[in-house]
Amino acid sequence: MHRSFTFLSVLLILFCLLAVRCDAAEHSYVVSNTKFLQDGTEFTIRGININGPGMPGNHKVSLDVHLIADVWKFNLVRVSCSIRDVPNAAPKGKDAPDTLDDIVREFTDRGIVVLISPRDHVGGYYSDPPGPANSSSLTELAGWWIKTAEKYRSNPSVWFEPMADPGGREENPIAQQWMDSTERIVRTIRQTVGAPNIIVCCGGYRGCEDGNMGALPVVAHLSAILTYGPAIVKTFPNVAFDFSTLDGWETGGVARLNDFLDRVAEQKVAIFVAEYGLHNWADGLHGAEAVLAASKTRKLGHCAWQWVPDDRSCLCTTDNHNGGWDIDRTDGERPGNLSWLGDRVWIDGHVEPFHGPALDKTGWTATSFAPTMRKDGHYNRADQPLANYVIQEDYWRSDTGQEPGQWYQVDMGTKRSFTRVEFDTGAQIWDFPRAYELYVSQDGEHWGSPIASGKNEQSVMRLSFPLQNARFIKIVLTSKTWRQWFIGNFQVYAPFGATTPAPVLPAHEIELDPHGWLATASPVGWTDLLVPLRPLQYEWSRAASNTKSSPGDFYQIDMQQPKRFHKVVINCGRFSYEFMRGYELYASIDGSNWGKPIATGRGAPITTIQFTPITARYVRIIQTRENTSQWVITQMHVYGEQGAAINAAR
Repeated sequence: MHRSFTFLSVLLILFCLLAVRCDAAEHSYVVSNTKFLQDGTEFTIRGININGPGMPGNHKVSLDVHLIADVWKFNLVRVSCSIRDVPNAAPKGKDAPDTLDDIVREFTDRGIVVLISPRDHVGGYYSDPPGPANSSSLTELAGWWIKTAEKYRSNPSVWFEPMADPGGREENPIAQQWMDSTERIVRTIRQTVGAPNIIVCCGGYRGCEDGNMGALPVVAHLSAILTYGPAIVKTFPNVAFDFSTLDGWETGGVARLNDFLDRVAEQKVAIFVAEYGLHNWADGLHGAEAVLAASKTRKLGHCAWQWVPDDRSCLCTTDNHNGGWDIDRTDGERPGNLSWLGDRVWIDGHVEPFHGPALDKTGWTATSFAPTMRKDGHYNRADQPLANYVIQEDYWRSDTGQEPGQWYQVDMGTKRSFTRVEFDTGAQIWDFPRAYELYVSQDGEHWGSPIASGKNEQSVMRLSFPLQNARFIKIVLTSKTWRQWFIGNFQVYAPFGATTPAPVLPAHEIELDPHGWLATASPVGWTDLLVPLRPLQYEWSRAASNTKSSPGDFYQIDMQQPKRFHKVVINCGRFSYEFMRGYELYASIDGSNWGKPIATGRGAPITTIQFTPITARYVRIIQTRENTSQWVITQMHVYGEQGAAINAAR
């Protein structure tokens, strides 16, 4: 009787396990127009890139299923792999690298989608014959996909990406080779194998779809998705697309990203971001911020780069231990050692403590213990982190290892109410304060006791405290390390429930027609002054100062007659880092009497200046901050209210 009961118990356990696995695999995933559907309900991808067979590193990601699914709350893993066998020298047994079977089994059993992504030719193409000669060929890739698609065709939680990040940045227009190689693999999976799984085709230009257009809209003939996507989805069912924002998307922000996504949606094509994060030669963080902002308003799917870091896209800050599994707590509460990217990814998947809106930093000033001019001749302005758009060359830095007593101080100009401050190292993810005391003051002289203090291992240090009413904020370091101290961004947040007045905007605005307008500039030596006032004919066209930017430099337009307007937009185009760092905007009826500036602020690759409507003939933008780069303007647009006495837009 006991033996019979044991046997039945084992059968019952096995049945339950099989039932769980069947339930996990029973999800149905399809592409419907511009959406991904899971069992008929819209499925928004929130994924992470992981390493599979043939990729660097020996970390077994299949052991991290709980962390990926339950702690970080990802619902898709994009598996980088090679179509060549893992070398025989790889360790065996429990230390053996993951196979695709390991990854598919562990993740799909937990309801996580697995997107298989071969990476043998990142930045190039699989071809016949292969190039270089000893690399994987297109025919070899097709054969690999036949075996792989046959193996996983019955598991709808396994998706197929024909190839990762194809093509280089030199293609203009996008190469026909993208279409030829991609279509061959899609046809192989669909018609040769008959696999119904979702296929995700990666965009061109190394996957970034951009062609390094800087702050300009993506040009259709440079985009594989806009050029070839509609034909592919008309020919093959259940096909979608992805692209990367790791490079080529540092500038332009949400507006540029939304412009591209809107144009893709018009083609009835489903799309998501396969890689967002940091990379080694540029910040990348502005592109990542744009992705996360867009995901909140349009359900844009997105995958962070990456779980096993081999660049600055680390999720943790611990030296040599900065993969997603290296967080210092795994109970679902916020870890204490997140990198810049880890901080953003964590917030994206979790509900953070409430706070009010960020305070407007206009007019704020900052000082620090560090010299304003660095030894290399570059400026080290303490108030630079107060700008809304800062690139790495403009970060404030200590220029020496951290020591107790080093300080950074902000004057908000008037007493403000707040409950939270944020110090952000940006792309310098390991150069954060190790220990600190935070003070507030009414007069900048009497500070009292610290309102917050402690140790820190966060790249983005967010400090919350009881309601404060003060004008000055100062952070003082209390520990020593050889690491420098960087600040790329500083924010102060109002109490939860506080509101900020929304700007009053015209109901219907229209761009003023610049035909016949004239331009002048200082200093002398500018080139192509009228380029910003004309339709852009050539992507490298621009007006440029041809010398480093200095306070007092200006660009001025004469609209020939008075116009009523309320907004000016200035775009630096492909010259992503050669934008004005600070400005004053003036208007005049006669070109001689200018009065006070109608707007002041900090610049960005696309600088939008909004103000109370004004009538004037002349508009002058003056630089207020120095910069080692020249000043470039590719486009300048002036907007008025539709129906007012203005010319029609082009």
